[in-house]
Amino acid sequence: EIIDNLILCENNDPYLKKILGDKPQTQVALSVLLSWFRDLLILKSGGGPDQMFHLDRYDELLTLEKKYSFEKVNGIIEEVVHALALLGENLNIKIPFILLREKIWAR
Repeated sequence: EIIDNLILCENNDPYLKKILGDKPQTQVALSVLLSWFRDLLILKSGGGPDQMFHLDRYDELLTLEKKYSFEKVNGIIEEVVHALALLGENLNIKIPFILLREKIWAR
């Protein structure tokens, strides 16, 4: 659900409102995003499916791997880690999460 709504669906405002209203859901969503972009980083670095968390979505990863540069994947991972840190400090992460979404969908 998280991958479908945050990575594969650009118009995800209703889903964002839903998860941002619940800290545990937000933390799970950020963790999934982190593992997803980690898998993309592995692909971009020449790693194989045996090193991936999202092996069940390998075809989607292969498709998206072409969309993102190495630098962009690294930048998204940094943003996710930053958002997780803010969440851990009980700070509002709505704006950082929206900026993260923009970074994911930037062309």
